[in-house]
Amino acid sequence: TKESNFTFRTNYAYDKRYLLEVTLSAMGSNRFHKDNRHFFAQSIGAVWVLSNESFLKDVEAVNSLKLRASYGHLGYAGNTTFFLYRTNWTKESATEFKPSTGSATSNLARWGNPDLKWEYSNEFNVGIEGRFLNNRLSTEINYFRELRKNIIGINEAKYATIGGKFIPYENIGEVLNQG
Repeated sequence: TKESNFTFRTNYAYDKRYLLEVTLSAMGSNRFHKDNRHFFAQSIGAVWVLSNESFLKDVEAVNSLKLRASYGHLGYAGNTTFFLYRTNWTKESATEFKPSTGSATSNLARWGNPDLKWEYSNEFNVGIEGRFLNNRLSTEINYFRELRKNIIGINEAKYATIGGKFIPYENIGEVLNQG
């Protein structure tokens, strides 16, 4: 497999109260046709340290209190089989079909789809975390929403059953997870 990944990440903190992180990533994979081989991902995250604000700084019961949020547009190629963009053939002995010649035959193994693209997800997270009472009590509340799109699969409902195993792979799936 040939894959590449170039990532740029930067962090910024202001007055120990406001934190920001930005990540940019250019990814490549030979699992896709040359026209769809690259994907550009990005994410951003921010934290507000409420416990360092003047209105909470002198509250002894609060040791740490943070509000955070992040968003990312992320690519995924790890579960994609190689060369799905190419039509593949196999060579098999045809002795049982042509005993007089003993020649080999070629059989279609899979229809290729050069239009396959990276699977991707749009992820959003927000949460609050805190430590209280001399760090004897800690809590964390989170909400996330992940929408995965372009999931690669076979759309058997789109084609007649006579297609058999020769139905091409496509970007057909979509899944929403949240909680």
